[in-house]
Parts: sequence; structure tokens; C-alpha cells
Amino acid sequence: MIDQMIGRYCLLEKIGEGGMGVVYRAHDSNLKREVAIKLLREDLAKDSQFIERFKREAELLASLNHPNIASIYGIEECGDTRGLVMEMVGGTLLSERIAHGAIPFSEALRFAREIASALEYAHGHGVIHRDLKPLNIKITLEGSVKLLDFGLAKRTAANWFQGNSHSGSTTTGAETGPGTILGTAAYMSPEQARGDPVDKRTDVWAFGIVMFQMLTGRHPFARETPSQTGAAILEAEPDWDKLPTNTPFGVRRLLRHCLEKDPKQRLRDMGDANLEMADVLQEPSLADVKPATYVRAALLRRGMFFALISLVVISAGVALVLRLRPTPAGPRTHLSIPLPAGQQMTGPPAISSDGRIVAWTSRTGTGRALLYVRPLNDPEPKTISGSEDAFLPFFSPDGEWVAFFAGGRLMKATVSGGSVTAIADAPDPWGGTWGKDGSIIFTPAFNSGLVRVSANGGHVESLTKPDGAAGGYGHMYPQFLPDGRHLVFSLWSTDPERNGTGLLSLADLRWQVVLPAWSEVAYPVPGYLVTGDRGAGIRVAPMNFERPAGTRVEQSIVNQPIAFMVQYARSWFAVSQNATLVYAAADFTKSTLVWVDQNGVTEPVINEQHDYWIPALSPDGERVAVRIGADLWVYDLRRSTSNRFTFSGYSTQPIWTPDGSAIIYASNRGGGDVDLYSQASSGSPAATRLLKKDSTQTPCSVLRDGTIAFIDYAETGRDLWTLSPDGKATPFLVTPFNKSQCRFSPNGHFLAYSSDESGRREIYVQPYPGPGEKVTISTNGGSYPVWSRDGRELFFRQGDAMMAVDVTTTGGAFRAARERQLFTAKDLGFRESYDVSVDGKRFLMVHREPGSWPTQLDVVLNCLSDLR
Repeated sequence: MIDQMIGRYCLLEKIGEGGMGVVYRAHDSNLKREVAIKLLREDLAKDSQFIERFKREAELLASLNHPNIASIYGIEECGDTRGLVMEMVGGTLLSERIAHGAIPFSEALRFAREIASALEYAHGHGVIHRDLKPLNIKITLEGSVKLLDFGLAKRTAANWFQGNSHSGSTTTGAETGPGTILGTAAYMSPEQARGDPVDKRTDVWAFGIVMFQMLTGRHPFARETPSQTGAAILEAEPDWDKLPTNTPFGVRRLLRHCLEKDPKQRLRDMGDANLEMADVLQEPSLADVKPATYVRAALLRRGMFFALISLVVISAGVALVLRLRPTPAGPRTHLSIPLPAGQQMTGPPAISSDGRIVAWTSRTGTGRALLYVRPLNDPEPKTISGSEDAFLPFFSPDGEWVAFFAGGRLMKATVSGGSVTAIADAPDPWGGTWGKDGSIIFTPAFNSGLVRVSANGGHVESLTKPDGAAGGYGHMYPQFLPDGRHLVFSLWSTDPERNGTGLLSLADLRWQVVLPAWSEVAYPVPGYLVTGDRGAGIRVAPMNFERPAGTRVEQSIVNQPIAFMVQYARSWFAVSQNATLVYAAADFTKSTLVWVDQNGVTEPVINEQHDYWIPALSPDGERVAVRIGADLWVYDLRRSTSNRFTFSGYSTQPIWTPDGSAIIYASNRGGGDVDLYSQASSGSPAATRLLKKDSTQTPCSVLRDGTIAFIDYAETGRDLWTLSPDGKATPFLVTPFNKSQCRFSPNGHFLAYSSDESGRREIYVQPYPGPGEKVTISTNGGSYPVWSRDGRELFFRQGDAMMAVDVTTTGGAFRAARERQLFTAKDLGFRESYDVSVDGKRFLMVHREPGSWPTQLDVVLNCLSDLR
């Protein structure tokens, strides 16, 4: 069926299968959008009574308009084939999320409220879902939920527990894994299983099961076989002890009322469920009141018996309570904030000066990073609209605004929502800080020094300038002191005596090193500087800012690995002025190199765990250059030997010359800018600098004649340039958009690259050296294009999937077939960068072990309270 037309819709790929038919991703040729089409089973499509009822129900469902219900666009008929055209919802199935374990309470409650809201709306319009289950619930890329497959077929399946082939059970495997049950039968209400008439209370029952699963990671009636599960639904009670100990009483009571076997005793309306959950959120916070006060509130709301239960719960859990108004003198308290499903952080977080609001940047798959803000007393994060590609956020002193960098600009937005405003240019930013006087001090480029600008924009004033000697080659990550007249910043220098944390007086622009030999960001907290430990933890140094003098790090306040990327030389954490700490725990060194075939089967290459990035195979496939931390290493795959290749500065982006005699890479060796270097692959003689510019450059690909394609981090965006063998640099593609990861085709006539010009990263191919029209390769996002050695295939990453496109590059023309998926790496944790074997049948990839990437933010209130 793939590539066939059903009316105006071209079928692209099969994405699911159920009892009514098969679901395809399809392209709407009229409206130029992707949709989902459920093609009915042949026997159903020929059943006239079914078709009439199907049409009536589809018309009713098409009238539903709710943000948490996937839209139905219409019915398409083509000969004897009939299908339902639906909204194509991106994201992760709730069943996939539950397969990884219980969902944190605040996130599960938010999902549950959205599900309840959708059901309440549908019930109010006379529609019952009848098949609510995690496999029919999607967590969108924005972190909300959408209900799928809404009420299209009444179920009278008393024999479903015995596995009737017409049961509608989905067999895609998406609902397998720990704590999940295959098929629809496990979510039927007792009356539905018996074949009795059903009403909206059958959805209430299924809602209770889904909510129980979200909170525990397990089905409340799970047994070894479907028949045993069916018997448990009819006769057994859930194991309520499986619920987390911190589950509020109101939620426990709601679940009991939803899972009453007698529909007459069951909760009658989803609106009541939503009110109950809203009631839980409005209960007095344990952080703000004394236990006795909370008990009096509970007495008013629940009665004496429930109040006594609340008191017992409080007494048992008081040490874990979240205090919303921390002070350095209070007890140290730890809590966690999970990232939205399917997301990964892209850089360090931020926290407001009063410790009440956190911000972070994260993305889904190859999507563009977005900025999120969340008050600690609010379970739901807010997405800052218009914050695509956000990085390095920081707050205004009053916490009303959040600033960040994106698209080569310093930007700002209100925390409560609103339009994003550009403040100043920042082509290669390295942090900023917002002062009480309304000024922002930031580092717009690698060696620019610190500059100052009004938060409303205007003239940009230079404050410091690295001189490459005593002044160092980089002034990064400024942080205002509470007095607003001084700030600390990271000083990078080739002189160890000048490398560390500087203290700048804004009155006379003089500065001194107060924390030597420490180049990480340092946050001033009364009496201390809090600084990272290069990924190993977080440490503090005593500091009297009234009479500043040299100091040293004395104690650790976090002793677990913190996310740390060498290229930015800072750990992913932030500290408020009242000692609330937020950090992302991860260990990037927990990675290995593996071969992956086109079916996704892995084979170890290098079992040693290191911080591997950007593997590049030699032309003969016998050696690999790879970045480990700040240096490049070369592994001989035949002999299983390794050699360190670079020994100074920071080096990255290795590419081999076509004959394998040299490696070209980017480095700031010797201090200063990141420039292009070439070095014999044997490691000697010494490296030769190929190009020096004021901006950063990274190489991508090299032709047989020695022409190098590279990315220039210029003010207009990340542009494509070429460097000829005679040393002449020429712009090839200069636009306001960010380009990256360019690769020459093996015949040298085309250049594949990634660009965000469409609003997300996609893969394009451009004739080289031109002229000619560019060709769009990917249709749903793409990154890291790599050609096969024979030039017949172009590979790229699309989120967790490895994609391939058959191409023709002969005769000066370029033709590309439709993209196809080879395998998905969702559960394998591969980093995006990779290379392709000589025969094109395997991929050399970096495998991230569990714990190597942050999946949540950790918050520590009063982080200095335990200092000796």
C-alpha cells in the first residue's frame, strides 16, 4: 500500500494496526500536510450496516473540538477501500512512557486532568470512547495529551478475554514491556466485559486504570494471562499498596471511586474527577503551614477521620516536604523535576534570584530546543513561545523576565508569557547576567570580552577585552553580585596563574582573580562562591565580598556526576542568591563505541567507557578519530590500539583527508579563537593552522583536491564556507539561518547539509560549486547527513530513527527517492553523530549508557545549610 493514493492522500508508511484496520501516515496533496488514515478491514468496508453506522459516528466525532482530542477530518472512499482521515499527532504514546516505569506524580496528575477534561467534553456531546487505554493516548511534543481512536466502534465483546480475532486488540508491540498488558480487554469495565450495555461510566473505569498505571507503572489487575486478567477485573481488588506513599488521599479516593465494579457505585461523571484533582492541587501546601494548621484545614474538608489520616501521612513524610520560601538557615531539602516525555536537555538550567522559578532548554528528537519555565510550586512547566534554539537562560532580578540566546541574538520574554524581544547581537554567546539597574552584561562571542547593554536594547558598551596574555583569551559566564556594583566571571587563559574566577568592579572596570585555576561558572551566594567541579559535582569557596581576596575551593555540596560538556567548560547547574540549587545529574563519560547494522543490531567496537563524541572513520575504514573530552584520539580497529592525537586546548570535529594521510579539525590550541588545523594522521609533525578568523570555524568535509567545507559562526548565522588549497576562504551559502553538518558527495558535485530555515532542522542537497536548485531530502526533521562511499545512498538521523535515501548523482543531475527508516534507536541511547562503514551496511555510533544524559532537574533548597 505504500506510495499508493487513496483519493488525494498518498500513503507514506504503516504506523499501527488494530481490530478495525491499518493506520498509515499519509500526505494530503491538496493542503500539503501530513495526516493519519485508518483503512478499514476489507470485511468491514463491505458491510453496509457497519458503514452506515461508521459514517454516522464519524460525523458526530468530527464535530468534537477539544485540544486534548485528535481531530477527525473526514472519510475517504476509493473503490472498495474506505478510510477515516485523522489528525497526525506527533509525540510519544503513553504506553511507551509507562513501559519505562511510573510517571512522577505532578506530571501524571497533569496528564490525568487533560484526559478527564477530554472525556468530560466528549460525554457532554454524547460520545463515549469505549476503548480508552495508554495505546490510544499520545503525549505530544509540547507535553500535553491527545486522545486517539475516539469511539468509532461499539464493543460488545464478552469473549474478548479469550482472544477473539475481532477484538480490536492492537498488536504493534507498542504496549509491551514491564507493567503493561496487551490488548483492549485489560481496560474494559466489568459490565463491558460481560457484554452488558455501557454508558460513560465505562470510560470512568478505564480512566481509573490508566491513572493507576501512570502512578505505579503497573496495571491494577495484571495477571499472567488475558483470561486471568479478565477474571481479576471481574472479581479482584487492586493492590492499593502499589501506589506511591506520597499519593494524596484525594487521589486515592478518586481511584477507588473510578474502579468500583458496580457501575451504580462508580463515579458518575468525569467532571467530578476533574474537580477532585483540582481540589488536590488547592489543598494547603505542606511547605507553608504547620502540621496543626494543615489538620484544621483537612478537618474542614474531609472530616475528622480523614484529618487523622492526613496527620499520620505528614508525620511520616515531613522530612521530604517542599518548602517554597527557602533561606540559607533552613534545612537542606531535595526534590526532582522530570523533563517532559521524550525530551532531552540541551544546556545548563537557570533559577531566579529568589529561588522560586527554574528555567531550562530541551528538545524532542531533532526538533529545535525550546525554553521552559516552571515555578517550584506549579506542577506544569510553561513553554516560552518563540524561543526556538534557546540556550543559556537567566532571569531578571525580580523574576518577571527570562533572557536567553537564540539565532545569534540576546533575547528576552516575560515569564508569564508574551512575545519574545531581541535585545542585541550575540553570534557565539557564552552567558549573561541581569542587573538591578536594568542592564545586562554578557559575552556575545568567544573572545569578545564582557559587554553591557540595557535590557531594553540600544548601545552595547565594552567592559573587558581579552588580550591573549595577562588578560586571558576568554571572559565568560558573568554573574552579578547582590550589590549590583560587582560581578564575577570565568577567565580562560593559557597562564595557569591567570586562569580562574575574576571579580570585576563596574565602578572602574578593574578586576582581579579571586579563585585561581578554576574556569567554571561561579555563582555568588552570601559568604560563598558556588562553582562546578568539571562534571564531578558542585563545590563552594568562602568569599567575603566586602573585602575580596584570593580564596580556594574547600567543600563539596553535591558529590554526584553533573552534566558537563567540555566545549562549554561548565557544569549544568545554577544557584539563587538565597541558596537554592538546580542541577542536571548525568555522566557523559558513560558511553561506548558500537557498530549498528541496518536492522539496529549492535556489536561492540570499543568497550572502554569515555565521553565519546563525533566518530569519524578513515577512508579505508580501519581507523577511527573520535573526540574524548577535550582531545582527539585515533583508534586502530585492526590492532585494537589507541593513541591520543591532540594535547593542548580544545579540539573537535575531526575529518580525514581522502587519502587518509591527515586529519583536519577545529581547535583553540594555544588559546584564542577556534580555528581550522591540519595534522598528519600519524600524529607528527605538529599541527598546521589552515585558517584564522575572528569567529569560530568547524570543518565538515574535504574534497580530493583539498578543498575544505566548513561552518563559520558568523553574525548572520552559521554559514557554509569553503577553503581552497591555496588558503582562500570563500562564502558558499550565507543566509540568516543556521547551517551545520555539511558533507560533499563522493563525486564532489553536491553538498548535503542541515539547516533550520523551515523552522526545524531538515536535510538539503545543493549543487557544488553551483549553480542549481537545492533539493529538500527530509520531510519530518533531519540532522547529520552522511553519504555512502559509493554515493548511492544518503543517510541521516531523524529523532531516534536512522533514515536512508536512495540517490543518483551521475550526469550532473541529482535525484532522490523517498526517505525510508532503517531502524529506531530510541531504547539504544545513541548520540546523533555517527559515521558509515566502507560497504555502507553498518554505522559507527556512540552508545550512551543509562545515566549518561539528564532526564530530570534536581533542586536542593538551602544547599549550604550542611556546610561544616
